[in-house]
Amino acid sequence: MLEALQPIADAARVSIVADHRRSIAVVGAGSIVDFGHLPAYETVGLDVIGIYDLDPGRARDVADRHGIAQTYGSLDELLADDDVAVVDIAVLPHAQPEIARLALDAGKHLLCQKPLALDPTTAADLVRHGIAAERTVAVNQQLRFSESIAAAKAMIDSGWLGEILSVRVDVDISTEWDAWPWLLTSDRLEVQYHSIHYLDAVRHLVGDPESVFCRGTRHPGQKPKAETRTTSLLLYPGDLQATIAVNHENISNDARAEFRIEGSDG
Repeated sequence: MLEALQPIADAARVSIVADHRRSIAVVGAGSIVDFGHLPAYETVGLDVIGIYDLDPGRARDVADRHGIAQTYGSLDELLADDDVAVVDIAVLPHAQPEIARLALDAGKHLLCQKPLALDPTTAADLVRHGIAAERTVAVNQQLRFSESIAAAKAMIDSGWLGEILSVRVDVDISTEWDAWPWLLTSDRLEVQYHSIHYLDAVRHLVGDPESVFCRGTRHPGQKPKAETRTTSLLLYPGDLQATIAVNHENISNDARAEFRIEGSDG
């Protein structure tokens, strides 16, 4: 039995091959960089050579705590650094596209945050810009690389479940939105900044759907302006469908986040 599980375990192991190792500079020194990006880079041994932030003191503080020698005085200084191959952009969504364009023009590869842009036209333009510059434009969709999703993908690809009939994601949590004040006034919230991860994971598991339906609602008295509860239905050819149901205003103190994949054989 353990021998049968070994390929699944191997598929869930994250590693960076030598050909993909590049020197990284980060634009933005907020909490997601401090507590997410930089520890992840350290874990897999990737080289972060510098940070730029509009607040120089914040950039220096984060750099010092993570053993990064250099902070840049401006975005132009960062982009002019020939040692930088990849720019990790971690700023507010409305500021990302212009920084991405400038970085591509400077010959850098990009890691962008989700959403890539606030509208499809701008997102498509960034993709075209990356193709023209012959540079990679990646979006930080990390859920598909998590151990659980990676293992599930390996099981599907190995035929363990037979024909896939259903993928369900169910999330009931209580989110303290004050941690991101700019989200409180955003016209759109849940799908663009949270369920986007689940949508990407489902596409990774079973491919692109033929059609998608989604409804977003609010909870009485909630702080954010936009939707905090969504239900999405993804329809595929044949008998396969996927549902994503998310509630950020759970008042019952029974938080849960789970996914379930059903096939003809398991």
